[in-house]
Amino acid sequence: MNEKISILKFSVIPGITLGVIQIFLAVIVYVMGVDASEAGWQAYVSGIVSTIAMIFIFVINQKKYRDEINDGLLSLGEAVKIGVTIAVIAAVIYGIYNYLFMTVIEPDFAQNILDNAEQAMLEQNPDMSDEQLDMALGMASKFSSPAITVPLGIIGSAIIGLVISIITGLFVKKSDSPL
Repeated sequence: MNEKISILKFSVIPGITLGVIQIFLAVIVYVMGVDASEAGWQAYVSGIVSTIAMIFIFVINQKKYRDEINDGLLSLGEAVKIGVTIAVIAAVIYGIYNYLFMTVIEPDFAQNILDNAEQAMLEQNPDMSDEQLDMALGMASKFSSPAITVPLGIIGSAIIGLVISIITGLFVKKSDSPL
């Protein structure tokens, strides 16, 4: 048995790896010139690839922790802790990138989203009053700022990580009892 290390310490490198993969996918979509405010097929493919990467990284690292660190045993709780920790670390890494993207690389990004939202609202409801439009756009602007998108992204990633790690943990877990 190797020296017992904490799940947090164990999960740092896989979390950074997943975060870098997610950034790489976002950069590819950006370089392709896809308008991120309009979810095209490229964004869906990027999301699918990111999810597959998350599943792969969870399974590999849950097995690695079980076999190399934890004497061949892994509870569902430990598997979930590994997955959620990896997901949160990746989300923090991606959140830093997202903040830099929205404030330095593409500072007009949030405004472009609002402009597209305004256009879509007016197309769907041409009789919308200026007051209703201003209220809807005011709410949308609050939710498109980095101060909101980054924390929500971390929370969302933790929830997705929880669900995926429960599923992968059910397959990877191993106990010493026959039940």
